[in-house]
Amino acid sequence: MRSTIKTLMTAIAAVAAMSAMSQASTVSPAEALPASLERGVTQGPQARLFAEQTGVTVEDADVIVDYLATNLTIGVINNGVTDFESGFDLGAGTYDSFLIHFDPIGAGSATGSFTFAGDIVAIILSNGTGNTDQESPRGLLNVSNDVFGVATTTYETHVGRRAEGTPSGNTGDTFTLISATEISFDLTTNSTHIDNIRVITKVAPVPLPTGGLLLVAGLGALALQRRRRAA
Repeated sequence: MRSTIKTLMTAIAAVAAMSAMSQASTVSPAEALPASLERGVTQGPQARLFAEQTGVTVEDADVIVDYLATNLTIGVINNGVTDFESGFDLGAGTYDSFLIHFDPIGAGSATGSFTFAGDIVAIILSNGTGNTDQESPRGLLNVSNDVFGVATTTYETHVGRRAEGTPSGNTGDTFTLISATEISFDLTTNSTHIDNIRVITKVAPVPLPTGGLLLVAGLGALALQRRRRAA
């Protein structure tokens, strides 16, 4: 009997570990961050999705973003932002972070979409020049590197890493929330710039794997059967 209970507890612990490992997963596969995200290092014809940090806890006023999902309408196209203008407080909470990164070979355009396991909370895509009192001297993308970036990765910090919008921008970068968990994008950049969009999501729920549920149920039934025999 004791050995059965011990086996059951071991199985439960294994299932919990499996769930924890899947916590930060996305429906769209996210790549691990390379050593450098500077322009010209990760060139390619398509935008790529990189996983940054998971389970980052912030307080009110810790992080300013360009867009909050609560202020966006599903299916409506939104422009990029040339410079930080007003911004919104991300708010206190625990979040996961991902970076959409487009570094074309020469000038190029990229369209596509990515789907996440957790609901999208906010979008950061500006990198102001600091020319006015309203602009962040380092830009919202650069500033948020300190919170959501990974220390072992070197990020591009030039103002040209932003996703510009019209009419002030000249590339017309846009994004659209397709659903609470999916974002599509249309990015265009020249040979000397890149486009970055940081997507902040809620921490993904931790579902118990189906196989784990069956295992726990089976072991529980076995333990109950042995108890009845012992009685």
